[in-house]
Amino acid sequence: IIHQATTNMLEEYKSYSIGVGAVIGATFLVVAPAVVLPAIGFAAKGVAAGSAASAMMSAAGNVAAGSVIAIAQSAGAAGLAVGTKMALATFGATVGAGAARAYNYVRGA
Repeated sequence: IIHQATTNMLEEYKSYSIGVGAVIGATFLVVAPAVVLPAIGFAAKGVAAGSAASAMMSAAGNVAAGSVIAIAQSAGAAGLAVGTKMALATFGATVGAGAARAYNYVRGA
């Protein structure tokens, strides 16, 4: 009976940890751009003077459309599109769940 109870508890723990990993991964990838982009200078009103973003833009010279800097500038000014947020959330959830699963495997849980 004790062995069965312990086994059931471990199975529940695995399920919860994978779900928690998925939520953390999804949340992180959706929230991080809204925090990181303004912090490095890609703000709603454009690139902040004297910021890391302005240094990147001056180092790049003529910024091509579709480049990483142009995408970051657009995301900083207008935010991310709903489809992009959904894709980031899906990817983050997958990575988070996979990391939790790998952790469970390594721990032997």
